[in-house]
Amino acid sequence: MRYVFLILFLWNYVCVAQNFEYKDIPSDYIKDKLIINTNSFVDITSYLPRNYVKDGSVDYTVHLQEALLKNEKILMPNFPVLISDVGLDIMNNSVIFFQNNSKLVLKPSSKGSYQILRIKDKENIKIYNANIIGDRDYHTGNKGEWGMGISIIGSENIEIKNFNITNCWGDGIYIGHGKSSSNKIVIADGIIDNNRRNGISVISVNNLVIRNVIVSNTNGTNPNTGIDIEPNYPHNILKNIRIQDVITFNNKINGILIHLAELPGNKKNSVGIDIINHKDYFSSRPIRISGALKKDKNSIVPLSGNINLVNFRSFNNEYEPAINENHFFPKIKVRRSIFTGELNKKKWKKTY
Repeated sequence: MRYVFLILFLWNYVCVAQNFEYKDIPSDYIKDKLIINTNSFVDITSYLPRNYVKDGSVDYTVHLQEALLKNEKILMPNFPVLISDVGLDIMNNSVIFFQNNSKLVLKPSSKGSYQILRIKDKENIKIYNANIIGDRDYHTGNKGEWGMGISIIGSENIEIKNFNITNCWGDGIYIGHGKSSSNKIVIADGIIDNNRRNGISVISVNNLVIRNVIVSNTNGTNPNTGIDIEPNYPHNILKNIRIQDVITFNNKINGILIHLAELPGNKKNSVGIDIINHKDYFSSRPIRISGALKKDKNSIVPLSGNINLVNFRSFNNEYEPAINENHFFPKIKVRRSIFTGELNKKKWKKTY
């Protein structure tokens, strides 16, 4: 049975991983910049060398990192800045504000793993209007899939608002486990576009809100998914997750993937995921919920908790939602949801 499931799971990728065509995000999805009072902020250009350039052609990683280490409130340069694949570490209690023309541009890298902004085992951080461009179009290597725009690992009280993250070798945003699980994370009012692996990867978190975000055109390497909720180990946590008023748009395989195969273990684990007022357009499959099968089924404890889908709408999908419930799963409830699409010129519709 395990091998049958594995074959079906892999066949899902074969079936939907056809040729990908980028689609422009409708202009009415694009958000205005957030405005806050920055009078008390330190202008990071004061840390740049004399006669600095404003065209994003010179690597200022070291200078930006120095400013981030020494100041809690930072005003990013109002022009593009080139940074290396060393990335930037964000400190505790930081507030970082990107101006209208602020932009972090990653210098072409050969690394299979990088984090442009890295929040690791930190707390109390706010980042506003982040504009981050990865190197997928100029990447000099061909290995790995873990080049992240923003990486949040084992951190608490983090807010990322009004952002634009594009062209990363891996994920736009990654949320995972460090010394502990991440906790109290808010991702709101932004666009994540044309990243190679996932738009957002959720590995381990308690109290996560993803709200009013567009995740689009994810393509390049599996899972090729807008939002991927996929733990790596049984000690990971997926609790109090709320995805609300989010649009997944033209992602190569899934709009949303919830894959729980690695979460069940020899101790009780509970899942809590609410997906409210979600819309998917043009992704091959609007949502897939799968996993939770293990080789030695007798040694693991079934997952408890709930996955709730309320008022989910999908449009122009090639494949129907795949919601594969088994006795290792938490309860899955789908309500007031309508999925529509077309396969081989035949229209289909699925209503819950």
